[in-house]
Amino acid sequence: MKQHNPYILEGSLAKGVISLSTPIIFAMFFQSLLNIVDTFWLGQVSFIAVAAVSISWPIIFIVIALASGASIGVTALVARYYGAKDLKTANIVAQNSVIAGLLLSAGITISGLAVSAWLFRFIGATGEVFDLALQYTNIFFISSVCMFMSFIFSSILRGEGDTTTPMKIGIAINIVNMVLDPLFILGFGWSVAGAALATALANGVSLLLYVVYLKSHPWLTVIKYQGFNFNFGYIKEIFYIGFPASLRNISNAVGVFFTVKIIATYGAAVVAAYGIGFRVQSFGVLPVVAIATGTITMVGQNLGAQKLQRAKLSGWVSTGIGLIIMSVFAGLIFIFSRSVIGIFNQEPEVLVVGGEMMKIQAPGFIFGSAIMTLSAAFQAFGKSMYSFISTVLRVILLVILAYWWNSLWGYVGVWWAVTFSGLISAVGLAIWYWWWQPTMAGKS
Repeated sequence: MKQHNPYILEGSLAKGVISLSTPIIFAMFFQSLLNIVDTFWLGQVSFIAVAAVSISWPIIFIVIALASGASIGVTALVARYYGAKDLKTANIVAQNSVIAGLLLSAGITISGLAVSAWLFRFIGATGEVFDLALQYTNIFFISSVCMFMSFIFSSILRGEGDTTTPMKIGIAINIVNMVLDPLFILGFGWSVAGAALATALANGVSLLLYVVYLKSHPWLTVIKYQGFNFNFGYIKEIFYIGFPASLRNISNAVGVFFTVKIIATYGAAVVAAYGIGFRVQSFGVLPVVAIATGTITMVGQNLGAQKLQRAKLSGWVSTGIGLIIMSVFAGLIFIFSRSVIGIFNQEPEVLVVGGEMMKIQAPGFIFGSAIMTLSAAFQAFGKSMYSFISTVLRVILLVILAYWWNSLWGYVGVWWAVTFSGLISAVGLAIWYWWWQPTMAGKS
């Protein structure tokens, strides 16, 4: 059996986490550039275009939450059986994950097209912002199957420890997007629709590259689709692990949704500032997202190998590394917040609001890193419900504080609500993880 990373089951945990996460960081860096590049070129059109995409983000975030939740279930199961050297079962899990991905993407596409207009009206979108946002999400939903299946294939590879191939594919599709974005947005004058089409085509190229790679590598340990073995039990287990993870991410999306609903009352410039700041934050936390993804493989394989304390310690090591990285990032954002916003749009009100928001939320990046890594560890243990409960409590606190503090201090109160709720959640989740002890096969 080929072991992609010798540090997963033996030796330095820090080396294992870092070596797994580094290719993921590059993959996510280039994947996230899809959104950053969109925002940059749309900022050259108008802040109205940026606001339209920004107001679309909570809805798209829910879809990505579902896709990433399913992929977490796949990675955790493949890693667990791979670590136990049960390659036959790992292969069956990989086969059935494709069915799970197709079923989920079909349901999301149909429901998304049906309800997105109502959701935009609920948020408070009107006029040109409403029309452009609906164009963007309709194209996104129609093409979302490509994104879903790319998530599934990458999660299978990461489960067996191959984080390099998804990185290479991520670089390739970002090059496609960087070429198409200015052509579609400015060259053809398609504005927001052009950004959506460029992303859709990039995701299509991603899926094509995964299929070509798998076809040309029939010797891969896990992904062998000859003699397909349908097993509903494994599909159910994928969703059992992934659904609470999806709900956790959806809960985060709900928090974003109500945040946007509150600030939408202050006008398009404030929404645009929030959208730019949110994209920058999402881009900045990529190293920790990568570390959290690597943590699922580390914990999952050690759990399968019955190395329970090493599995749990992997979560702590990942959290420590994430805290160091995000402390540096938070400091830089605090110092250069307005300059970063200015890269995307020079509207005076956007600069002032966005710069202030990022200064207030900078400490929250540190708290968020602990939440992401510890949640990933729980998910790999099959305890996704724990991180889901923690997230729901944080979002409830966020929404309550956001409405309350908005009534006292305006939209600045919303920024403080985001930071404070993250602090409470990080401390609570760390205490929970310290107290909880895993047992064999992840049961407790």
